[in-house]
Amino acid sequence: MDACIPRTAEKGDTIWRTGSEASGLYLIVSGCIRAETSQTRHGPAMLTIFHAGSWIGEAEIIADTGRITRMTALRKCSLMFLPRSVIVSLAKEYPELWRGLGYLAAEHLYVAVAGLNDLMIRSSSGRLAAVLLRICGARVPEFARFVHTDLDVTQTELGQLCNLSRSVIAERLVDFEKRAIISTGYGRVKILDVAALAEEAG
Repeated sequence: MDACIPRTAEKGDTIWRTGSEASGLYLIVSGCIRAETSQTRHGPAMLTIFHAGSWIGEAEIIADTGRITRMTALRKCSLMFLPRSVIVSLAKEYPELWRGLGYLAAEHLYVAVAGLNDLMIRSSSGRLAAVLLRICGARVPEFARFVHTDLDVTQTELGQLCNLSRSVIAERLVDFEKRAIISTGYGRVKILDVAALAEEAG
């Protein structure tokens, strides 16, 4: 932490772009960041949301590649940035640092695999419940250290994540709201009952 550089990002700021240099790791101290696929003819698609407490950016440092995603601030963020050069220098003195980065990459892989599993859930309600659990940080219990129930996500984005139409998403959200599992606002979903969502997701 002593080697980290404090940074801030305003809502809508790009943290990094697909293909840009993997210059270091970021710790989200406050706020939240949206991970997106690269630009396509349909526009970027949301992958997940990272919340306060998350370290991001390790995979490209391990693989020595450019960034494979785009990261955008969903709210004003306070960040700590650990430069790649510092990581390499620290790892010479503390080689176990690479194991730590590998563990972080494995954690993100577990979440990615859970995302693939979510798309195979036949029930639209179950699929939506699983996706909401994933983007709040509660989908993989072994790594559910930071669960954030106030989500900046639109119905269109939920449709992309669930591979469901916006109209189906709207219907399922209304049902969840009637059952006091969630509440909704403009571009926002608040999870009221994480256990009920987990039961719905199976």
